[in-house]
Amino acid sequence: MYNYDFKKTHESILKEAIDVNIKIGKEYLQTRFVLTENNLLVFYDLNRGNPIWGAGTYTLPNLFIIDWILS
Repeated sequence: MYNYDFKKTHESILKEAIDVNIKIGKEYLQTRFVLTENNLLVFYDLNRGNPIWGAGTYTLPNLFIIDWILS
């Protein structure tokens, strides 16, 4: 689930690249790149690396734009 309002900005996803490794400063991140009509957005899954509770459960991705890391 992307934490970005595509309807508000009148955008739609043209292409998506999943599990793209990038380095910001000294930190390595596994991200998703999303290309829209107006932007190239980089998202990071906040749930990645969290322990999974119980057998057979799967946490849904909680994808946020990566600008919070840079600020």
